[in-house]
Amino acid sequence: MVQAIGSASVANGFRTDVSAGVLEAQLNRFQVQLADWCNCPSGKTPEGKAKIQQIQNKADAVKAQLERIAATKATQSSASDQANVAPSTRTTTTGTFLDTFA
Repeated sequence: MVQAIGSASVANGFRTDVSAGVLEAQLNRFQVQLADWCNCPSGKTPEGKAKIQQIQNKADAVKAQLERIAATKATQSSASDQANVAPSTRTTTTGTFLDTFA
């Protein structure tokens, strides 16, 4: 019996918990493969066109994942910025008096 370890999820054959750096490396690799297939005479055949479409679909999926990560980071950053704003009505008087009878 095989059991999954951890909480890695898989969507469309791609892990959804990978870092942006890994996704960018995958995207670069897919772009190189696309360029190779498009410039190769085999890319003009029906099998080559199918392979090009397959690689393009993988590249599109990685791009979508990168966009989701960027949107998530932007949302988290915005929420973090709002949480770090000090309330303007809060005033403290601690430490403002000076003892001159020393």
